[in-house]
Amino acid sequence: MPTSTTPLVHIAVATSGTTSEVVVGGELDLWSGRELRDVAAALASCRPPIVEVDLAGVSFVDTAGWRALGSSLDLLVESGSVAAVVRRSPAVDRLVDALPCGYRSVT
Repeated sequence: MPTSTTPLVHIAVATSGTTSEVVVGGELDLWSGRELRDVAAALASCRPPIVEVDLAGVSFVDTAGWRALGSSLDLLVESGSVAAVVRRSPAVDRLVDALPCGYRSVT
């Protein structure tokens, strides 16, 4: 069982040339979604031309995490970046498959 000091989400940002990659691992939910939005806001202030979001390491995602991802991508696009999810984990795929078509647009 995780303790209060065990991070449930890991978010790393790396930049190479004009592309910034955001790698997300662990659980993406209401609480960790806040961290993702904070990272997106900091990245948006730098206005990278391209942002790739890698969700291959996500072990759990719920609808609150999905909304956080969507608002993070919106924030990046509003700052002028081209932002997209480039890899998804089986957990992300399961949620995408369960969502009505209109809610799949962040992928």
